[in-house]
Order: sequence, then C-alpha cells, then structure tokens
Amino acid sequence: ALALVGARRGSLMLVDDISGELYIKAGRGMSEEVMGKTRVKIGEQICGKVAFNRSPVLVRNIELDAEFKMPNKQQYETKSFISMPLLRKVSASEEKVLGVLNITDKVSGGSFTERDYTLLFVLCGQAAAAIENRNLYGDLEDKTELLNRHIKELNDIQSQLIQSEKMAAVGHIAYGITREISSPLQAILDSINTLGTTWEDHVRVDRSTMDAFKKTITRANTVITDLFKFAQISKQEFETVNICRIADEAISLIETQYDIKNIRIKKEYECDTMLFSADPAMLRQMVFNLCLNSFEAMPHGGDLILRIFVPPGKKDQNGSGAIVMEVEDTGSGIPEEIMVRIFNPFFTTKEDKGCLGLGLSIVHLILERHNALINVESVVNKGTKFTIIFSGAHPEGLPGLLSSGNV
Repeated sequence: ALALVGARRGSLMLVDDISGELYIKAGRGMSEEVMGKTRVKIGEQICGKVAFNRSPVLVRNIELDAEFKMPNKQQYETKSFISMPLLRKVSASEEKVLGVLNITDKVSGGSFTERDYTLLFVLCGQAAAAIENRNLYGDLEDKTELLNRHIKELNDIQSQLIQSEKMAAVGHIAYGITREISSPLQAILDSINTLGTTWEDHVRVDRSTMDAFKKTITRANTVITDLFKFAQISKQEFETVNICRIADEAISLIETQYDIKNIRIKKEYECDTMLFSADPAMLRQMVFNLCLNSFEAMPHGGDLILRIFVPPGKKDQNGSGAIVMEVEDTGSGIPEEIMVRIFNPFFTTKEDKGCLGLGLSIVHLILERHNALINVESVVNKGTKFTIIFSGAHPEGLPGLLSSGNV
C-alpha cells in the first residue's frame, strides 16, 4: 500500500474478536512499542470513527479539515492522510468491519490525491477478501482439529465398549466352565490320591506316573480357579477401603505363596491412609496380579516399586480427589508389538509355564468396574510401569494438599 501511493508511514489495524477494539497488526514508520500499545475503541479517534462509519476518509490538510481538524498535530509530517475501512459483506444491506488501513506522510511532501484514494479503495477490497479467507481457513482448521479430537474420543469409547463386551462374554463362558468342570476334576484328584494309598499294599505303583496324573489334574484345577475368579468379577460389593492396607495385604499374600527372595520390594506411600470406595477383594486381586506379573518378569531378581500418592490439584466433578498407584519393575519389559494385546483374555507369552493369560484381563476388568484409568509404559530389558488413577477418593482420607481445600 505504501509503495502504491508513494507514502512513508502506515498501519494495518484489525478488530479484536474478543474486545472489539482496533489493534495494529502490521506497521511501517513507527516503533514496536507504539504498535504493541495502541488500542482504539470503535467510534473513537480517526481510525475508530472510520470503522464506526464504515466510510473511508481522505484528508489533504488535517489543520484545515472541518471534521478532523487538529492544529499543529506533529505526528503527521505532511498533514495529509487516508484512512480506509476493510469491509466484508454479510448480506445485501449489511457489512462487517474487519479493520482499518491508515496511510500518511507522502514521500513527495504533498497531499494524497483522488487517484491515491481510488487505488487504496481497490486494494482494501482485495485485502478484506484475503483476510476473510484467512479467517475462514483458520476456522476450518480449528473445526477440523475439533472433529479429529471427537473422532479419536469416539474410537476410544468404541474400543472400550468392544473390550467390555468381550470381557462380559468371556465371563459368562468362564462361569459355565467352572460349574461344569470343577467338581469332576476334584473328584478325579481325590480318586488318584485314594488309589495311590490303596494300591501300595497290593500293586507295584509307578509313583512318577501317579505324580504326573496329580500334577496334570492340579494344573487343570488351577485353570478352573482362574476362570472362576474372572467370572466372579461381575459380583462386586463396594465399601470404604484404605488402598495402602489393601496393597500391603496383596504383597504379603504373594510373599507367602511365591519365592521372591531375590526381588527387592520398595513401598513409596505418600501416607499410610488413603480412603476411597472400592470392592476390597477385587482391589486386592488387582494389586496381586500386577505385582505377580512384575515378579514373573524378573526371574533373576530386580526391584519392584509400589507407589501410592495423590497428584497435586486433582479433583473430580464432585470435589473428591484422585489417587494414583504405580507398579514399576526392572524386568524384561513388554515388546511394543504386543502392547495392545496384553489385556486381552487368554493372551500370554508364557504358554510353556502353563499360564492361562487371564491375569491382566482381570486387572482391566476390575479397573473398569471401578471407573479407573490405567496406562502402561515399558522398555524391553529395562522394565515396565503400570499407572492406575482412581477417582472419587474421600477428602478426609487424603494427605495435605487435597484435604486442605487449597486446590
């Protein structure tokens, strides 16, 4: 614009969508400080009046102009300027003001002419169209981003629903299997024990064969027990529990059932009492399964870190707090290619050890029943960390920050 009419100074002012004021978007011949501080209300000063009236102004001499007369106004070296509104048609009878173009100080030292006025009028029409297109493009980008975010949320919800349906179906199947098979298996095991005692006096018994029978039946009975636990997840009884005590009980249970002497257990609790509503049996099973999963990932020893804490400033919509539990190990880690499958029922990488693959599926189902969130981070040969977030914690059962009402 300056080159078009041979001017030395000028500014492009746009309307702030929030305040409705004019601000300098770009300028020449003025300081950065002036550009940053200048804010003009619509209807005030020359540019504000131009925006309000939606009408361009050509002033040849500001000291003599009847409307904008400003004697001895030093900021205009040549006393001549053009102020032109940038307008967009909203309808046949309505125009929207996008901003104002201000041009002053003709290089020749003279006044701006009608020809200058016409050139800037045409330019402003083109500029207004370009600005509006950029605004529309920006709106389109924002809406596209919002749409993509909604699509991702819908996909996440769909995945959760599919997983829930899958878990429910497996639960029904598991319950039926436990009813039909558990009693016959126990009867077979009892019969083998009886035969082993009775035949010793009359028949030469192959003790290794008998032990193999018992081991096989015991393994099958363990599978049925795991299935029964999975099926029982649908039955829940919520009460106020102390998650720290539940975690201690789960660790103690593992210590009595498994040889974990080469594993160092580190408990990092923010305090000894953190209360929220949960099913204690389910919660204990969840901690048990996660810790057992970590122990199995460290056959040659390592560290298990169990953290329980309150994240600063986290409250749900009811004003209750959140509790975070982290189960971290220094084990073998989980390969990235199987990460998305670890919560699937019957998925296991330990078939050779007779694992059924329900441990993490049970964890997922328990957390789903408690409206909790779980995240997994893992690096092969370095370790894995499970992070669980429980909402709805009781304020009186939380430490310092959350219970003090300062968040």
